[in-house]
Amino acid sequence: MTESIDKEIKWRYDLLAEIGGKSANFAIDPAILREWRIYGGQQGIWVDKQRTAMITEDGNGLAMGLLHKGNIYPDDFDETGVIYHYPVTNRPQSRDAGEIEAVKNCSRLKVPVFVITISQTKLSKRDVYFGYVTMWDDRAKVFIIEFGTDERALAVQETEMPFELKVHEPKTTYEASSRPDQATFRISVIRRYGAQCAVCEMSVIDLLDAGHL
Repeated sequence: MTESIDKEIKWRYDLLAEIGGKSANFAIDPAILREWRIYGGQQGIWVDKQRTAMITEDGNGLAMGLLHKGNIYPDDFDETGVIYHYPVTNRPQSRDAGEIEAVKNCSRLKVPVFVITISQTKLSKRDVYFGYVTMWDDRAKVFIIEFGTDERALAVQETEMPFELKVHEPKTTYEASSRPDQATFRISVIRRYGAQCAVCEMSVIDLLDAGHL
């Protein structure tokens, strides 16, 4: 199985090289992403189960691409990573649960994922980020995906970087208020202390902003 995992990781890095090779790649044609099976359109979590189910012990496979709709959770995303909410759909619960496990499998096996957003320069294109699922919290129903092309560097970053709260004036993006470095701060807090308030133990993730914490 280790050999299969190594091949899957290499395959994803090869795909990354084709679209730019960076942790953030901009204005990519969505048709190309579909052709390479990185992207499943409006489906939030895309799992290429046909190819990856046999790699995982539970048969749920490995998540490939995660669509992030930034207008819904503007403070959950920046150039360093994303706080990605578990899917809640009208589909059978088993399907949502299987996709959630497929994202967890990427974390367990240290397999990178692609995060896709609508391009900021052209709505018909997609921006594609690359990184690792570094944490999940079933109580708050969120994943943390940190962007970067070196999984080991992300682990070092967590232990060595000091906490720093930055204060900025709000700016408007996509008709939603977005604060620079807010996602970075929230990710750092949640990684260290979990997705709940240290004082009142509230775990409603949408209320856990920097001010509350």
